Amino acid sequence: MIRAPFVLLFGLAVLFGAGPTGAQEPPALQAEVDAGTLPPLAQRLPRVPLVVDINRPDWTIGRYGGELRTLMAKDRDIRMMVVYGYARLVGYDDKLQLVPDHLFSLWNRVALGPNWAFGVGVVYQSSSFATLDNRVELPGFARTDAAVYYTLVGAKTRLALNVENVFDRKYTPTADGNNNISPGAPRNVQVTLATSF
Repeated sequence: MIRAPFVLLFGLAVLFGAGPTGAQEPPALQAEVDAGTLPPLAQRLPRVPLVVDINRPDWTIGRYGGELRTLMAKDRDIRMMVVYGYARLVGYDDKLQLVPDHLFSLWNRVALGPNWAFGVGVVYQSSSFATLDNRVELPGFARTDAAVYYTLVGAKTRLALNVENVFDRKYTPTADGNNNISPGAPRNVQVTLATSF
């Protein structure tokens, strides 16, 4: 019965925790935080932030600050400073591909007896932009998937029928530019036979 109190304490810690750990307050904003005009970093970040694993040989931890030098030909080119000064906290994967801010997947598998099982799932993706200029927005979508499983005698071999995009909805999950938008796959049916030995 130690498990129940541990789960309860863990749940309370997550619910009432101080937010993400490991993030450091930018030195340029520390004075505003100390003055109380800006909330601390833990309150400004999402409860569950996107954390990128940088344990790769070609990646290093960055540092705050630096300089950006640019040449602007006309007075109105000052508008470009917004491009350099605005960056979203989420939205790109490790290959710098745009990803949605909200992605949700739910899958449920139900046994219908000793040999048969049925599964159904929903994938939801919120809207996202095609490129950094935010001119083309890909609409959000929800896709339904389903599967039927049959386990052969001996429980070492399984036959599965998987159907992606059951209702054959049109959707656009990703893009490689404003004019290179990738449509989602239409209804897709796969039959697999898997065995273990």
